[in-house]
Amino acid sequence: MYKVSLSPIVIFIVSFTIVIALYIFMMRHAAHTVIEEAATLYSKGENAQTVFERQKYFNQALQLYQDIENKYDPRYTNGKLYYNIGNTFYQLNQYPFAILYYLKATKLNGDTRIQENLSTARVKAGVEAPKNHGGFIDAFSLSNVFSLPTRLQIFSFTALMGFALFSITIWRYMPPVRIVSCLFFALAAFMLLGLLTEVFWGRESAVLVNGENLRKGASMEFASVLEDPLSPGSVVDVVGEEKGGEWLKVILNGDKIGYLPAKSLRKI
Repeated sequence: MYKVSLSPIVIFIVSFTIVIALYIFMMRHAAHTVIEEAATLYSKGENAQTVFERQKYFNQALQLYQDIENKYDPRYTNGKLYYNIGNTFYQLNQYPFAILYYLKATKLNGDTRIQENLSTARVKAGVEAPKNHGGFIDAFSLSNVFSLPTRLQIFSFTALMGFALFSITIWRYMPPVRIVSCLFFALAAFMLLGLLTEVFWGRESAVLVNGENLRKGASMEFASVLEDPLSPGSVVDVVGEEKGGEWLKVILNGDKIGYLPAKSLRKI
């Protein structure tokens, strides 16, 4: 009778996969528990009878949400954590930070509620939406059409379909199937190139959390570019750093170039 034996490599791969799966499950469960606790505190803040209680519960909820943000990397999730943090900052009347987190959420999720809350926060902060000046990079990377998770999913799906169909043609020659597989590969390559273009050549945006004058140079001694200081909640594009990162060179609305203190900006 033939005896089946597993090689040490197979045993290691299976064991490693099981350990990783259990670790991910435990981490997700722990995060979900904290999120539920934060949501409970947020609800208590909404129903609080006094300003003191309202501030207390919302600050406690914010602390838990930000603990999760610092412990896990939510940049490749569905954006709900950023949305919840934005809502909590909004309830605390910290509108520039609410705008910051709503913008973080919009990069990951196209939910209209996020856009509506973002618009409301901008009205409260007294700032307008920046002019759309993304240009070629945003258009090529499709970042103004699809969120990052969606683009990653499209890339993964098209690449897997390309490999699956191409593998079929290895065993049996089928020209139409090979053509379709090449189309999937081409789309996957386009999505990957767009993602890499955004990573290496895309501009970083930042939200101003303190009112500042847009300076002509990297120092308070330089004159202001504009007559009035920029309001907290304004969005700028970051194109460089000066003085060891203490000052950032920025572009406002695609045409006004100046410098702002890095401590007054938070990158999206």
